[in-house]
Amino acid sequence: MIRNQSKVVGGAINFKLIGVGFLIFAIMCAASVQAGVHPKNAAPSTGASSGTPVTEGIEAATTITNGIVTLGVNPEGNLITGGIGLTYVPTSGEALAPGCACEGWGVGDALTMDYGKAGESFGDANLVVELFETTAVSAISVVRVVDGTDLFRITHEYYPSASPNLFEVDVTVENLRAVDTTVRYRRAMDWDVPPTEFDELVTLITNGATNVIYSSDDGFADGNPFAGPSFLDFEGEATDSGPSDHGALFDFDFGTLGPGSTAGFTIFYGASANQDEALAALGAVGAEIYSLGKANPADDAVGDDGSPNTFIFGFAGVGGTAIDDAPSLAPTVPVPGLAPIGAGLMVLILGYFGVRRMRRV
Repeated sequence: MIRNQSKVVGGAINFKLIGVGFLIFAIMCAASVQAGVHPKNAAPSTGASSGTPVTEGIEAATTITNGIVTLGVNPEGNLITGGIGLTYVPTSGEALAPGCACEGWGVGDALTMDYGKAGESFGDANLVVELFETTAVSAISVVRVVDGTDLFRITHEYYPSASPNLFEVDVTVENLRAVDTTVRYRRAMDWDVPPTEFDELVTLITNGATNVIYSSDDGFADGNPFAGPSFLDFEGEATDSGPSDHGALFDFDFGTLGPGSTAGFTIFYGASANQDEALAALGAVGAEIYSLGKANPADDAVGDDGSPNTFIFGFAGVGGTAIDDAPSLAPTVPVPGLAPIGAGLMVLILGYFGVRRMRRV
């Protein structure tokens, strides 16, 4: 009888050990989820700003909408204000504002390394706002880049595109100096796609566009176009990379610009119900390169087709050709995190030693 009681005690010890193992597993899994959030999203802050001078009478930051897509536009031409950056109205899904306000641009002269930038997270530098006018559906921002002396005048003009799922942004860079400049432009944004904010799939396609000199998923990058390349999970192109907390970064070289000359290109921001609709929208406006942000399909509310919302960031006039209706790369296979694997092994080890103890008794 005593021996049988010992067996029961041994079995109890085994189950306790397994219970402890599963508790450790849960704790490590929770830690691994938190570890997947980028530090800028885990503890968002407003970037240091040089204090962009604003011409008297300039309107304040505002939102514009076509009824399907809503943008929050700042006088400097970057996005995110009042908790709105890029919202898909049918789902009320907001893909830029959660966490850090990481969206912005920068422009500079590669010959002198003079530059200006605008972003709510990384801050503004070397800019003077000359004009910001808005309607319910449009906004135009004109800023002057002053780094030592006047360098560029940058215009970002937002208005509804030919697709109801996209806003179009015409960008014009004017050389204000009396000598040639070599134009570099950077645009970065962090995807935070609902309902799995900070855990999304990112597609980035450049299709050999000649003005693109670098691309990656580092949507947290500084707006300085000379800050150098950086990436989180990939650089270049990818399809359905993740799930992870990342975004899109594009660096462009628009070549030599003579005194008083201008260069121009177009940006697209928008959203749709799924990936097929997103690609159709990009095709309708003649986009050449793009990034898509989709929620993690492991969530029960998310479909493999990118539903309930796929978010869109694209460009035209950047030395490429209009895109096809499908990404050109095979999907990236997510790699399991090490923390859950390590915790699983711990459970097995604890269980093994518990069984050995029971057998001895």
